[in-house]
Order: sequence, then structure tokens, then C-alpha cells
Amino acid sequence: MALVIIPAPFMAPFFWPDAPGGINRGFNASAAASVTAPFVSVVDVKAGDPDMDAAIARARTRLQAFFGRADQPEQGESAFAVKVALPTRAGTLEHIWATQFVRIGTDRYQGQVANQPVNVDGIKIGSVIEFGEGQISDWMFRRDGKIVGYETLRPLLKGMPERQAASLRMQLASN
Repeated sequence: MALVIIPAPFMAPFFWPDAPGGINRGFNASAAASVTAPFVSVVDVKAGDPDMDAAIARARTRLQAFFGRADQPEQGESAFAVKVALPTRAGTLEHIWATQFVRIGTDRYQGQVANQPVNVDGIKIGSVIEFGEGQISDWMFRRDGKIVGYETLRPLLKGMPERQAASLRMQLASN
């Protein structure tokens, strides 16, 4: 399983802008594309990793509440995104972020790719993809400048350089 981790320099100005008025107002895919390469890292996580499996399970148990919040955000909430597992050319899964998602059917969604896939062919930042609810492995949004959700980041913090992990912890809400 490959998880895309977007460190703090990319998160603040481009991926999750604090703009009022609904889902991902102000997201700029072309601006994100211009800064993705130096800031995005892909972390390989072995299938069956118990900490990551638990993080995904936590995120999924609150997915419906997240969708409700995305449909009717409160003051100070913005930049809603889901992490979607997509098949790679190697037959594994790469988990990428999608923004500006909408329901298009029962348990089906459409969203805009928000980071450059590394091992998934045929899509890039800004591409529109369709996915099922079962492909969603995580979700997140900003509330008053803090990141809510992003469960799949939390188990990875212990393996990061302390400075990077500390910077990310400061941006995470306590959930």
C-alpha cells in the first residue's frame, strides 16, 4: 500500500486553503502541481500493517459524519478531501487525495485528483476520477486552521524525522 504524505509546506498554502463558503473553495490544482514534486512523499506501508489498518478503520467509521459535515460545513470549516485507494500498474494500491467530490450514485463519487499519483497511470493532478465508497481510506478537512481527520497520517508520525513530525502534529486537531 502506498500512501501519499503531504508535509506542512504544501498543506498550508495550496492543498487546504482556509477559504469560506464550502467544499474546497480556493483549491488551485495548477498551483498545487507547481509545488508538488519537492514536497510530496510517498510512503510504502505493508499490506496488513496493524496501525495503518486501525487508522483506516477509524476513518471509515466516521465517514458518514464527515460527508454530512462536508455537505453543511460550520463556520471555520473548509477544504474537505477524501483519500482514495486506486490500483497501480504493479497490482497494488496507491492512496491519493481527491477534492471537490460529489455523490453521483449510491456509494459512488466523483472528485478531482489533488496530488500527483506516482504509480497510477492515466491520471494527474486535476483529473476527475470516479470511485466507490469502499475505496475511501481516509478523509480530512480544516477547522479554524487545524486539520481534522487524516487518520492515516497519525501512525506514520513515529517514523518521521522529529522536526517534520512535530510540525505536522501542530497542524492536527485532537479529533
